Amino acid sequence: MQPKALLLIILIAALMAGCRKSPVNEQLDRAEALMEQRPDSALAIVEKIDGKTLRGETQARHALLLTQARHRNVIHESDDSLISIAVKYYENSDDSHHKMLSYQYMGAIKFQAGFDDDALLYVLKSYDIAANLTDTLNLSRITSLIGRIQRNAFNYQTSTDWEMKSLAFAKTIDNKQWMMASYTNIAENLFNLQRFNESLAYADSAAMLSPTPDKDILEIQYLNNNFLNRFSQSDEIYSEIIRHGFQPSTMVIASQAQRHPEYALEILDNYVQENNIDITDEADIQMAYALTYLSQGDNQKALQTLRQHIISSNELYYLMGNNPLEKAQQEHSRQILEQEKERKKESQRFSIALCVIIGLLTAVSLLYIKYLRNRHRTEQLEWEHNMYVMQNEYLSIKANLEHSESKISENLSQINALTAQVEDLRKLSYQAFINQFSWVERVGARYLKSSDTMKADKKEFNKLISKELTSMLSKNQFINQLTELITQYDNKLMIAIDSLPLIDSERETLICLICGLSPAVIAVLLEKSTRAIYNLKARIKEKLSALQTPASGHILEII
Repeated sequence: MQPKALLLIILIAALMAGCRKSPVNEQLDRAEALMEQRPDSALAIVEKIDGKTLRGETQARHALLLTQARHRNVIHESDDSLISIAVKYYENSDDSHHKMLSYQYMGAIKFQAGFDDDALLYVLKSYDIAANLTDTLNLSRITSLIGRIQRNAFNYQTSTDWEMKSLAFAKTIDNKQWMMASYTNIAENLFNLQRFNESLAYADSAAMLSPTPDKDILEIQYLNNNFLNRFSQSDEIYSEIIRHGFQPSTMVIASQAQRHPEYALEILDNYVQENNIDITDEADIQMAYALTYLSQGDNQKALQTLRQHIISSNELYYLMGNNPLEKAQQEHSRQILEQEKERKKESQRFSIALCVIIGLLTAVSLLYIKYLRNRHRTEQLEWEHNMYVMQNEYLSIKANLEHSESKISENLSQINALTAQVEDLRKLSYQAFINQFSWVERVGARYLKSSDTMKADKKEFNKLISKELTSMLSKNQFINQLTELITQYDNKLMIAIDSLPLIDSERETLICLICGLSPAVIAVLLEKSTRAIYNLKARIKEKLSALQTPASGHILEII
C-alpha cells in the first residue's frame, strides 16, 4: 500500500473516532436529560464519574451537573471549589446555557455560605444570560433566589418584586412547585412589611398548591392570624404544626410565648439550647423571655431581658437600614456599563474595519470596472471584425444554398417520378406473383363445380380427378411452398406476417388470401368448410384493424 493512501486511511479513522462521543459524555448527556424529572437518578449517574480524571469541557460539565444534582436533591453545600471549575471554564465560553447555570449555582452556594453580596453578583449575571435565552424555568428559579438574597438583607419590598417575577415565570410554564414556593416567599415578605391580610392571602394560595402540609406555610398563616388578633385560628394552626411534628421557628415560639407566657419558659429554654439564634431571632426571643418573667413576677429578670431586647432591636434596625447588597448591585451595574463600553468599542472597531474594507472594495471595484471597459472595447472590435467575416461567409453560404435548393428540387422531381415507376412495377410484380396461382384457382373452381354438377355415371372419373388434385395440393406441402414464394417475392412482407399475433389456422388462411385464393378454394386446400374460412378471414381482419400498425394496415389492404 502507498504511504499516502495509508496516511489518508489513518486520518479518516481518526476523524471518525473523534466524531463519536466518549462514554463519559454519554453519561453526562443522560444525567442532564434526567435532571428535571428524576434528579435522584441524575445524581447517582454523575457521582459514579471520577471528576479528577477529566479535563476541559467534560470536567467543567461534570462539576456543574454534580453541583446541580446535589442542589436539586436538597444537599446543601457551602464549599464552592467544585462549582468554581465550571465557572472558570464557562465564563470564557460561548456556551451561554451552561454559563448561566454555573453562575446560578455559584450564587446559590455563596448564599448558603452567607456571602450574600457575592451571591447576588453571580445570580444577577445568571439572570442577564437567562433573560437573553428566554429560559423561563431558570428565570423562575433565579428570580426567586434573588428574592431570597434580598430578603436575607431585609430588603423585603425588593425581595417581593423579584418573587413576583418568579411567580409570573412559574405561571407561564405552569410549574406548581415553583408557584407554591413563590406564593410562600411573597407571603413571608408581606408579613415582614406588616401587610398581614395580603400575606395571609398568598399563604392560603401556597397551601392550596401544596400536596402535603408545609411547615413554612403553616407558620406564616399562624403569624398573620396572630397579628390580626385571630387567636382561635392561630391556636388551631399552632396545634397543626405540633401535630405534624414540625419544629416551630423562633418567631412562632416567641409569639406563642407572648400569648401564653406562663407556659413558655421551658419551651424557650429548650429551643435556645437546641438552636443557634441569630440576630434576627434574638430580639423576638428576648421579648418572649421578658413577658414570661413578668407573668411570673420576676421584674428584675424581665428588665434585664428588655434591655437586651432593646440592644438587639437597635442592632437589627441598623442592619435593616444599611443595605449590605448595595455594593454588589453597584458592582453588577458597573460590570454592565463596562460590557456596554466594550461592546461600543468593539462596534467602533468593527465600523472602522468595515469602512476600510468598503474603501478597498470600492477601489478594487473601480479598477475592475475600468478593466471591464477596456476588455469590452477590445471585444467590441473583435466582434465587429468577426461579424464582417461571418457576413461574407453567410453570403457565400446563401449562394451555395440557393444553388443546392435548385439541385434538390430537380432531384425531388426525379425521385417522385422513380417512386411512381416503382409503385407501378410493384403492382405489376404483385399481379405476376398472383398469376402464378391462377391455375390453382381454376383447377379448384372446376373441381368444386364438377363435385356439384357431374352425373352419377362419371363418379369414377370425378374420384380420379379428386384424388390427383388432392395429392397434388397436399396441405402442408402446398402451404410451405406458398410461404417460400412469398419470402422470395417480398421478405419484409413475410416478416410482417410472422410478427402478427395469429394462431396456425389464421396464419395459413392469411397466406392463402395474400396469394389471391378464394375462400372456397382455401376451404378445399385446408380441408375446412367454407363457413369456417369466412369466419377465420373475419377474425384476421379484426386483429389487423385492432393492431393499427403500418404492417397490419398494409396486409389488410392486400387482402
